[in-house]
Amino acid sequence: RGCPYECTYCMARIMWNKKVRFRGVKNVVDEIEECGKKYGIGEFNFHDELFTLKRDRTIEICREIKRRKLDIAWVCMVRVDFVWEDVLKEMKEAGCKKIMFGFESGSQEILDLMKKKASIEKAREAVKLVKKIGIKTAGNFMFGNIGENDETIKLSIKFAKELNTDTVAFFIASPYPGTEFYDIAKEKGYLRPD
Repeated sequence: RGCPYECTYCMARIMWNKKVRFRGVKNVVDEIEECGKKYGIGEFNFHDELFTLKRDRTIEICREIKRRKLDIAWVCMVRVDFVWEDVLKEMKEAGCKKIMFGFESGSQEILDLMKKKASIEKAREAVKLVKKIGIKTAGNFMFGNIGENDETIKLSIKFAKELNTDTVAFFIASPYPGTEFYDIAKEKGYLRPD
């Protein structure tokens, strides 16, 4: 649970107090194995905010899945700056079928305003590398963050087309109470009184 980043729109840092807590590798793979044997489940979605945050742990999980010869398929979420070829190979061999990226915007200005600490160029590199390894990609974008305008929205659409991920989703940015995005939106009078 949790994420060490401080993106202005994200609830994770509020919910988990900027702390990250990891389950043990054996504990995770035991649960996967149990779900397979007991319930016939073969597809999994890791809901970690950032699955590859601990490079060594990611490799350990993959190797434990392979060691147990678990025939599974899974999806996870990864940041564009936490992608490495050797780790991706381990992930693919362990059944990873798709990696979801929160690109959020095709405008570097908007990324900087939302404190994403990611770059357009890193996103390009990450998608290229994941495709090279043979894992599918998914991209998520948001419209409506502070500073957004017609031009930045067009940049996001253009960038989504350029990246050509296997799937893409567009969301409306929501100013959740407790986030910096909420505070800014409230201060600027963007929220309705009701």
